[in-house]
Amino acid sequence: MTSPALSHTHQSSEHSHGKNNAQGGVDLPVHCTDAVVIERTAEVFKALATPSRLRILLALSSAPSSVNNLVDQTRLSQPLVSQHLKLLRSMDLVHVDRVGREATYSLRDDHVAHI
Repeated sequence: MTSPALSHTHQSSEHSHGKNNAQGGVDLPVHCTDAVVIERTAEVFKALATPSRLRILLALSSAPSSVNNLVDQTRLSQPLVSQHLKLLRSMDLVHVDRVGREATYSLRDDHVAHI
């Protein structure tokens, strides 16, 4: 599942990045004027503004990891890593796969790694 705030595709030649319209203004892509998309994008950037969460996302960009591996890689406490993962999951930025008691976290979308 791709977050609308992070998806960026070019499906037609009508997609515009600041082209002037007939009234002398600038045409924005439809998704740039959608209040829901703008709010979601602001929430994503707010989530990414914390160095601890960026460390976790950077670790996950190289490979899926367990909480214990993320604690080792980021040098953050286990409760802090778990708290950040909970928020990142709620933002749909990371995904968890559970097998028994083992949980493995991965990036939901490669666009997060590019940011």
